[in-house]
Amino acid sequence: MTRYSFFILSILFGLLSARAAVPEELSAVILDGENRQPVVGAVVQTLDRKGKATAFASSKADGAFKIKLSATTDSILFRCMGYESLKLSKDYDFATGVEMWPKATQLKDVIVQAPDIYARGDTLVFNVSRYANASDNAIIDVIKRLPGIKVEEDGTIKYQGKPINKFYIDGDDFLGGQYGLATNNISHEDVKSVEVMENHQPVKALEGIEFPEEAGINIKLNEGAKGKWVGVAKAGTGAQPWLYDGSLYAMRIAPKVNNILTFRGGNTGWNPAEQITEHDFNDMSFTGYSEVLWPEYISADIVNAPLNEKRTRDNLSWLANSITAWKRGDTSMRFKLNYVGDRLNYNSGLRTDYFSQSIPDFIQNNSLRTQNHDVSAQFNMQINKRGYFLKDKFTVEGVWEKSRSSISGSFDLDQRISRRNISANNDLKLVKRNDKKLFELTSRNSFSHRPDRLFVNGEEHVAQNVGTIDLRSTTETRWGKLGRFWKFYLNGGVDLNYHRMDMAMKGMDAYDNDGRYNTFLSNLYLTPQLDYERNGWLLSAKVPVKWLHHSVDGQHDYINLLPRFYVRKKTSAKSEVSGSIAYKLSSPQAYMNITVPVLS
Repeated sequence: MTRYSFFILSILFGLLSARAAVPEELSAVILDGENRQPVVGAVVQTLDRKGKATAFASSKADGAFKIKLSATTDSILFRCMGYESLKLSKDYDFATGVEMWPKATQLKDVIVQAPDIYARGDTLVFNVSRYANASDNAIIDVIKRLPGIKVEEDGTIKYQGKPINKFYIDGDDFLGGQYGLATNNISHEDVKSVEVMENHQPVKALEGIEFPEEAGINIKLNEGAKGKWVGVAKAGTGAQPWLYDGSLYAMRIAPKVNNILTFRGGNTGWNPAEQITEHDFNDMSFTGYSEVLWPEYISADIVNAPLNEKRTRDNLSWLANSITAWKRGDTSMRFKLNYVGDRLNYNSGLRTDYFSQSIPDFIQNNSLRTQNHDVSAQFNMQINKRGYFLKDKFTVEGVWEKSRSSISGSFDLDQRISRRNISANNDLKLVKRNDKKLFELTSRNSFSHRPDRLFVNGEEHVAQNVGTIDLRSTTETRWGKLGRFWKFYLNGGVDLNYHRMDMAMKGMDAYDNDGRYNTFLSNLYLTPQLDYERNGWLLSAKVPVKWLHHSVDGQHDYINLLPRFYVRKKTSAKSEVSGSIAYKLSSPQAYMNITVPVLS
């Protein structure tokens, strides 16, 4: 009997132990002790007698939590950022809720040191502070030291040997390609980083369709340089001969309106064209478009020497520029005013001695002075969205040039040139895109008036006048059908040009002439193109066909043909192999049909 009683008691104790081992669940609500609002994201832990965590939970949006209790549970710990930690016994009455009281959390000092360079997708980010030196005058000095970047003498920035297609400041393209104004004046201390965007596509509507080989550059300003006027003023002078150079640069980068003002003057050999030149990506490109159809018959060019330009420019130069840009979302507008004045002096001489006394020495002394004044105003409006791109740019410009040169010594010659150019130009571009179709419209309309004069005094006294009026209108459309691997494009356009020349030359006897020449050129063209791209391969076939009609000294018609086949294979992320073959059937230039003698 005793044996059976012991067996029954053992079973009962086993059942009681098993019942005690079954975990229980605790549920409650965590509230803020001050405002009685739920505490979200609080960490809840069960601890044993040694303080070791045995279970975890967190409070939800209403402050409620659920956590399992075990036989070893001794207490409950509550922790949350911004609140004082709370530890309660497992026997606490949780029905009334758990109150946690706010407490400021003091973080330890953390020093974050940016790397020299790091990649973010297709963008390389250079930390300016790691590349800058105390002797740097402007951010361009830092850009010149960045890996893969080279800055040409004219200010053009190249990456991996190719000119960049866009230059941004804090993601905004308000310089219109005149990035020399910024790179030569912004202090490197105001710049946080320089970003190089490889294979950058400036037109959002063409992203994923056309992949440029050029890169874009964006400079990120420090917070202290944003939203207020910052600038640089410089001045210097010297003697024997007296040299001077002074400049003032002011910039304001704000969320809606950006401003840049630049003034500079001096005679130390600097070239204002380096800062005022537009290096912008040409998004107004046409199929086989020629910028110049007619030559400049009278030239007032300067003398070139095989030396650095700053060593040969005896100059007096002035520059004034103002840019005001507005931006709201994907829409931006820009208004620019430019003035460039440049006076140059050149002097050179040579003497040739002969061994024979019967041959007189040859002596030639040359002097040349050129003056140039260029005033322009430009308004640019742009909408750059994923679905469509619209750009309109209107420019008005006036240029006045004159030069005087003389030769003395063994013979004497004096020459004076006067050239003026008044022009107006309007560019329009539209890109419309959906998933499988693409439509583009590009249009350029221009007007120019150029009265040029040349006077030569030597053995003869000659006067040459060439006055031109030029009206040109070019319109091109492109339609595309986009497949998964195939892209088919069809380009078509018309290029019309009216050109009037008033020409007169006196003083050359038999070559004297006086007449007016009215010419008209028309160019109709069509270009089918087929591209295939897959697995690193790009196959492209393009067959431009043109019909040209020239009304110049009679009627002339021509057919131009330029088929081209191109193959490219990417062998790795940084290398590729490509090849192309083309055939060209072209016509003579229109001006070759005018056979009037011109003294240039």
